[in-house]
Amino acid sequence: MNKIAVFIGSNNETIDFDTSGMIKVFLKKDNEWDCVQEIPLVLNESMALKVARENLIQASKLIKECKIIVGKKVYGISYNVFETMGYSIWEYEGQPQAFLDEILEQELEYMAQEANRLKDIPEEKSYIKQISEGHYFIDMQEMQLVNKNISSKQILMPFLKQGEFKILEIICTHVPPWIECEIEKSQLVMKVEKLEFEKDRITLINIKAHIEGVV
Repeated sequence: MNKIAVFIGSNNETIDFDTSGMIKVFLKKDNEWDCVQEIPLVLNESMALKVARENLIQASKLIKECKIIVGKKVYGISYNVFETMGYSIWEYEGQPQAFLDEILEQELEYMAQEANRLKDIPEEKSYIKQISEGHYFIDMQEMQLVNKNISSKQILMPFLKQGEFKILEIICTHVPPWIECEIEKSQLVMKVEKLEFEKDRITLINIKAHIEGVV
């Protein structure tokens, strides 16, 4: 949490994610912000979307132990990539030292609020039903009727991180964008099937669990 990545131009100020610059990762230690990592990022408005996306993804993967990204403007494909990869996205104009403390303070405040709110949410696994050994099922629409204040990520992420399943079926209205980022990291295979009434059935297959027989 004490690391923040900022997209910076040659004048050491934030720039839009439509031009080339440097992603600098700042670490707060002993009340001082130090740059601990620099990642060049090549972008321009004439670049093909596929190339721009790949450049953004590769740069994002190089950012170490940091899930906060800042730019002068973060929109379009850059916003989509960072959101999908689970980044907290901020827009600020100026030099990093002018806003890093403010962002960190607001992030910590948000985390505290989320922790208090989640105390009132029932145990995540209570929403996820076991069909057979290693095979689980959840209807996200049904779950959100019970608790409108809880998101798919809050329910599914802890379960995915534990990895104690071979197959997880999810009924939902759309594929959550954040879940695609977890596919590679968690060694999952995802299949999506269109159902009636504008529903999708997502089937996640846990490759590691099948190979190692951990379930």
